Amino acid sequence: TVPLRPASNVKLITAAVALEVLGPEFVYTTSIKGDMNAAGVVEGNLYFVGGGDPVLNSTWWQGPNKNYPPFNRTSIEALADSIQAAGVTAITGSVVGDASRYDNEQYPPSWSNDVRFVDGGPVSALLVNDSRESVTKASSDPVAGAAAVLTALLVERGITVATPAVAGVTPAGADTITSINSLPLPAILAEMLTTSDNSTAEMVLKEIGLAVSNSGTRISGLAAMQSTLEGWG
Repeated sequence: TVPLRPASNVKLITAAVALEVLGPEFVYTTSIKGDMNAAGVVEGNLYFVGGGDPVLNSTWWQGPNKNYPPFNRTSIEALADSIQAAGVTAITGSVVGDASRYDNEQYPPSWSNDVRFVDGGPVSALLVNDSRESVTKASSDPVAGAAAVLTALLVERGITVATPAVAGVTPAGADTITSINSLPLPAILAEMLTTSDNSTAEMVLKEIGLAVSNSGTRISGLAAMQSTLEGWG
């Protein structure tokens, strides 16, 4: 009879609704787009298009809580390898991070400053290492930070990048050079539930909203969860 905070038990509801709405075969797709010529030179910018994958990580990233490291990851090194394998040799502009799949609300307004970033977030459709560029450097902008991580990996592979990483939006009709898929949704939810990953939960919520109402927002995700629960009785 004593009311208690449900806390991370709410993730069970998020996971159940995600399986209902998105389906167990759902995967997140992160795309690389741009205008590449026959010599492998990307004329202008290379666009790093976030697909909402919450476990797009570097091999060194062990999560904000070392007792609960992330698993079932999507390797950003593998993405860099696929860009090289696609024939890219140089980029005359920048690597541009594109997080336009979701809105730009990085933290729910009810989250106090003492839990932001430390316990979860920022929330973004393009997120790498939970907005860490290196073991010692966090990024104030998760989108530009993600692009910076990819830029460094491309340079390591001998691909020249003319200008620093930035955030932006991919032009309509841009060609897809390569892409990488996450593991299927059940593996992502297993990571979320096992490590109590708050960032993953918030990103899954926005993907639910996008699927139901074509709006990748926290509010639309909550509305979709409510309607799904009501539908279950």
